[in-house]
Amino acid sequence: MAAGDRRRMDENQNIDAELGIIERGTQVTTTTDNHIVLAYSKDTLSLTGTTRNVYLTKLDMGGERIWQHNYGISNRDEICRHVIQTLDGGFMLVGTQGALNNEPGASFYVIKTDASGVMEWDTTYVSNWGQAFTVQQTPWDNGYIIGGVGFTDTTLYDMWIIKIGAAGELEWQRNFDRYHISDCAAQVRSLTTLEEYQNNLPIQYLMFGCGNEPDETHAYINLLDENGDIIWERSDYDDSLPGFRSFITYPIIRPDKSFAGVTFVGGVHDNRFVDFASNGDINFTRLITIDTIQDLAGLALYFQDIKPTPDGGYVFAGYQFARVL
Repeated sequence: MAAGDRRRMDENQNIDAELGIIERGTQVTTTTDNHIVLAYSKDTLSLTGTTRNVYLTKLDMGGERIWQHNYGISNRDEICRHVIQTLDGGFMLVGTQGALNNEPGASFYVIKTDASGVMEWDTTYVSNWGQAFTVQQTPWDNGYIIGGVGFTDTTLYDMWIIKIGAAGELEWQRNFDRYHISDCAAQVRSLTTLEEYQNNLPIQYLMFGCGNEPDETHAYINLLDENGDIIWERSDYDDSLPGFRSFITYPIIRPDKSFAGVTFVGGVHDNRFVDFASNGDINFTRLITIDTIQDLAGLALYFQDIKPTPDGGYVFAGYQFARVL
């Protein structure tokens, strides 16, 4: 999402005041009191540079603002990539915080707020060019599991996962490298429910990512134990689904631990719904298409979210763009 910037100029068209605002990366979630929360990053331009901070805004269903807060530190770039409501009614935002004064480097950036959006704490992890992309609360300990990407000198960008406690304390972190070439960011979802934990079933996580070879990208899925160690891993989909590169939606996890999501297969024109068994085998796939309009060329389709419906189906959300001939 982007909004126009506003600048004031003097008679020589030099900027003498800056009211510029650019909003980036809007994330949306509904709340338990039937409202909407938006998390996004906003650039404020000035004569001395650009400051990009994270904002959290709560709206009623009519779009009226209830409250708004901004977080972050001046002279750092901060981007929000995911927001969830937490079990205590507050919110958790994850994304990226740049180094001070625009120096090289970035970290996972995590913000915890109360139900009114007031910050309770914020902290950073994975300071080696880290970028956090997904977060999920772990109900058995009120902690969080966070997926993203980080950098190492030997394997370049790797899929990265961290587990933190309820107050943000780091419990463990793991990075996953496939082909010693920069890989995709990791998504991670908890497979274990609170009831299963209380019945002494093991804590497990399902991770989704992709690995890059010089001329090809391969999807990568693994099952992790409570410490982030690999139970099984899969990337052997060349025969069953040639060109399977990555998930482009948050996968849906079912009670039987099977899962499904929308993937890129080949080019951006080929979005497929893929249904997986709990061991990572593919049950079936369906090509997702939409009616095209005549006189359009270069059509690209991007699905970004999928939700189950009460009748056992799914609803998809995303966007398309095309060049008009």
